[in-house]
Amino acid sequence: MQACVRLLSVCASTSLAVRLRAVDEPNVDVNETVDVNETVDVNETVDVNESIAKRNGVYAWMTQLNGTGFCENGYVAGWDGLYLNETECVEHCRTDPECKAVSFVAPGVVEAIGWFGTCSRYSEVCTEEDLNNTGDAGPFHSSFSKDSTKYVDYDGEYIVREEALKSQERVMAHLQDTLPDGGKVALISMLGSFAPLTKGHLNAFVQSRKALLERGFDEVLGVMSFNPEGHVKAKLKRKKMPNVPFNKRHELAECAFQDIAAPWMTTEFQQTLFYRAIQKNPKFVNYTMQLFFANGADDVFLGRKYEQCGKSFPDNRMFIMVGRPGDTDAVQKLLEQRGISGNDTECLWIDNENSFSSSQLRKAAMTKEVAKVHVIADGCVAEFMNGPFVEAAIKEKEEADAKLAAEAEAAAKANETAANATVANATVAIATTAANATESTKTGE
Repeated sequence: MQACVRLLSVCASTSLAVRLRAVDEPNVDVNETVDVNETVDVNETVDVNESIAKRNGVYAWMTQLNGTGFCENGYVAGWDGLYLNETECVEHCRTDPECKAVSFVAPGVVEAIGWFGTCSRYSEVCTEEDLNNTGDAGPFHSSFSKDSTKYVDYDGEYIVREEALKSQERVMAHLQDTLPDGGKVALISMLGSFAPLTKGHLNAFVQSRKALLERGFDEVLGVMSFNPEGHVKAKLKRKKMPNVPFNKRHELAECAFQDIAAPWMTTEFQQTLFYRAIQKNPKFVNYTMQLFFANGADDVFLGRKYEQCGKSFPDNRMFIMVGRPGDTDAVQKLLEQRGISGNDTECLWIDNENSFSSSQLRKAAMTKEVAKVHVIADGCVAEFMNGPFVEAAIKEKEEADAKLAAEAEAAAKANETAANATVANATVAIATTAANATESTKTGE
């Protein structure tokens, strides 16, 4: 439940790294919709103002620290007459990737400092242990900080096979701690591009997990597997957007699991590898494992995956269909026609109103809508999109513009050369004609 609650707010952000290898080419969901002329409305269901509202000491993804005092580390600016309203102060920091914490004193509170106020901004995260309560104004400061999360960029090394195995060991340890004597366990597997993952993807796992726990499972694990590099890179190239490489998508996912405190989630190099591994592990002989394939409503509809409901598979898989606005009605109508209620565990329907897509996230980042990015994505993913992803987009545009300029310059030079050659040839022709005429005149004489 803690994971679900944290998912609805936003943690601090981070970014990812990239190390591509030819072997990082796992399975691909060939039914995934690829809309080349994609026109997603990034304003859809994104209420930024609502998310900014203060709730129990938390301004969206900034947390008010217990106690009073100002932060000491990474001071950037303050006492400059800016953001002298608590909401404005926190909101400024929340939407500025460079700002990690603020300490606020309202104007008119401290006579000893001339009734001035401040919104002091810091480049480092702040903890309760960092607060300084000294001086005339110290006890009057309220401080807020982003969470300290992993930073992912395009350069850092991340070897998928190795990191996925570490993550799976972590999840297996969680399972043993949660159910030391064994039990009935569901494993939700979802394959997609996740370029990158959003709160909508995470919430699909959270809501599916909740539904399965209510249906008698003792624990539920979530596993993400990713479409290969070539598939995603080509798709984003068509959309004129920077690539989110295979290993970075994995790294961002693992980072997001930490941001939302979901120790029951992991990634895998190829779909069902983790399920097969845990089935063969002698440590889990007392556990009954049930595999579920989860698909979004658009994929269920266009890929006709509802036709798999009720069929027999060697791994005894069952299915979860995750609804989302725009696709839910069409899918549910099809299910009704086929007599599929969506209430049975074998073919379960899950509503997911928090259905932010990767397309919405990328577009918000490309248009530099920092606050909207944080509404769509959690912590490290939002930081990656507002930082390295945008920087990569700018770099790619500059390189493309430079290439076009170079090609235009080369074409202009070629035209100039051709024109000069034409003039030269014409000059030679005229001179030759004149010479011939002179020669003819002399001959006539």
